[in-house]
Amino acid sequence: MLKHLSLAKWGVAVLLLSSLTGCEDILEQYFPKPTPPPTNPTPPNLGLDIPFYALSGGTRLDAYSTKDPATRTASVSITGLQSSERILAIDFRPGTGQLYGVSSGSRIYVINQNTGKAHVIGAGAFSPALGAMW
Repeated sequence: MLKHLSLAKWGVAVLLLSSLTGCEDILEQYFPKPTPPPTNPTPPNLGLDIPFYALSGGTRLDAYSTKDPATRTASVSITGLQSSERILAIDFRPGTGQLYGVSSGSRIYVINQNTGKAHVIGAGAFSPALGAMW
């Protein structure tokens, strides 16, 4: 009789364990497994080496490359500005390939991206002035 009772206990235990493993999907629905923290994505390497430029503090021009955009390849001081003037924005003119900058003194400059030398365009500041928002 003890043999049959022990066998019955083992049988019930096996049935309980098999029913719990069948509930795994339901348990995950209510108690999801923790997801790992996101990692910083790696930019795709398209094999292109295209230079691009960014302003640093309005007084430096930094060069980067699409091959490794996280690494600065060059940096030059922007010279030729009026005193206490900074460059606020830059853009290339597609027709000529020249780099233009707009300054805090409401002037437009052509900037040599290799030397940082800025040449003002026109006789003075444009109107209306940029104001204190910059």
